[in-house]
Amino acid sequence: MSQEMTPNPSQNTAPMSYPAELADLLVRVNNGDATLLPALRKAFDQHPEVVAKLGNIVEHAENALLQLAAGTNPLGKEVIRQNMLDLKARLKATANSELEYLLIDRIAISWFSVNFYEVDSASRSGSPAATAAAQKRLDRAHARFLTATKSLAIVQKLLRHSPSTHDLLRAVS
Repeated sequence: MSQEMTPNPSQNTAPMSYPAELADLLVRVNNGDATLLPALRKAFDQHPEVVAKLGNIVEHAENALLQLAAGTNPLGKEVIRQNMLDLKARLKATANSELEYLLIDRIAISWFSVNFYEVDSASRSGSPAATAAAQKRLDRAHARFLTATKSLAIVQKLLRHSPSTHDLLRAVS
């Protein structure tokens, strides 16, 4: 018999289906029973999809940002999530390496942050200190976004084959 559970209720993701004994093990370890860690490691070896899902730190970061931006609004969370997935899909269409995939995840999170802090900064009408703090968060998010996009551009340029001078001369003749 299998059980469905969502180990982190703050995530807005579909529950995974686990065998009952694995679900019980996850709950017990999550509640602090460290004596079960060897059994958990063995279970993870048998169910690597659980590790991939629960240990996806990028997804955890995205969910935290979605919670910050949309709160309890499921429509808001879903449309923002879809926009982020669309951005990642477009960027990953030309990616050929694991490094590019990692940078694309970083770009998507940074893009989200820049836009969130842009809205936050624009909606500030309180004290000058609060406005300055909001602008500082926006500036830092923008710097991280630019760094991530520049890094991806550099990696892609370095990984792509460029024709040698010999190849260029041969093409001309």
